[in-house]
Amino acid sequence: MLKDMPKVLKKLRWMHEQRIWPNGRRYLWTDAFGVVLLVSLYRKLGEKQYLDEAEWVVSEVNRVLGRPRGIRIGEEPDRDGLHFLFSWRFPHPDK
Repeated sequence: MLKDMPKVLKKLRWMHEQRIWPNGRRYLWTDAFGVVLLVSLYRKLGEKQYLDEAEWVVSEVNRVLGRPRGIRIGEEPDRDGLHFLFSWRFPHPDK
């Protein structure tokens, strides 16, 4: 996934500049993949900014999608996304 590091970093910068991600609406599936990417960048490059951003995304997902019934796939109240939670089990890099 991170074999072409300049391309990955360029695409991530573009997504930030265009406010495509991680800004805007929350989608559990997209955010889960984004967190995996950010943690992978942190592990590969050792730059804490990527870990900090991953933790921010996780807290935003919890703030926006967290409900008494569980985490949702998207912002619609009827979209229960518990079966996507496996993506959130990505181990913290410092543990």
